[in-house]
Amino acid sequence: MRTLKQRDIFNQNNIQSLILPFYLKKTISLATDKERNLFSLEIDRILNKEEKKETVYVIGHANPDADSICSAVVYAGIHGYQPRILNAPDKETLYILKKFNIPIPEIISDVTDKTLVLIDHNSKSESALNLKKAKIKRIIDHHRADMSFSEPIDIEIKPVGATATLIAEKMIKKGMENKDYAGILLSAIISDTLGFISPTTTRKDVKIAKTLIEKYQFNINSLIQEIMNIKSDIEGIPARDLLKQDGKMMNFKGRKIFISQIIDNKDYITKIKPEMLKEMESFRKEKNLDAV
Repeated sequence: MRTLKQRDIFNQNNIQSLILPFYLKKTISLATDKERNLFSLEIDRILNKEEKKETVYVIGHANPDADSICSAVVYAGIHGYQPRILNAPDKETLYILKKFNIPIPEIISDVTDKTLVLIDHNSKSESALNLKKAKIKRIIDHHRADMSFSEPIDIEIKPVGATATLIAEKMIKKGMENKDYAGILLSAIISDTLGFISPTTTRKDVKIAKTLIEKYQFNINSLIQEIMNIKSDIEGIPARDLLKQDGKMMNFKGRKIFISQIIDNKDYITKIKPEMLKEMESFRKEKNLDAV
């Protein structure tokens, strides 16, 4: 008779009533023939049963940026999951995906009864509207923890400059070779660390980026220039879109605050300052926030 690992046995809740009494016997010899036969048949059924594969969707936050979308795409690719986005990508992310021939993920509007991996966020206010109706399989993020769950969840939150750093590390450790994936991850790291000059940049960000650069022979100076140029090219983008494109809902001591980061090398924000201030106040009232 084949043996079954203990963890496999106790994952089968439907046969606990059969197996546990069997194991409570002081010795196998004390079990009856009927018990041994039932046990053997049930173990064979479990081992031979083809488990139905569940569809897992990998999503970033509700205001998806390069780090959120690129990380979700590659993590889904590593595990055979489905990448999805909650809203349309910004101009920078579209540029990165097109540059490395990566299709734009489909938008998912309803996550009811869906199994999810949350990428680059862990706050319910930043995620899908009906997140409570979904099953969360895992969270991978680099922001402060801001979530509580009724059930245990596999959570990985590390202090790095970009979630893409964590995903790239997983791709490297798995031995997965894909230059396009490497390209969008490196671009996302550049974006979130502002070309490695942001104070949030860590040694790990630099180390992982260096590994990708050396392995795939990327021209890092050229890529940084490209990413920062497209990131700061915000002229003509409506004030509300600018406000939301890299924004996050935060909770500080019971106060709900929305924080947005905008890179502007052409002083466009100064030109639309009155409109931007108006949109900020309108957004604050609309979302019932304490500050924007």
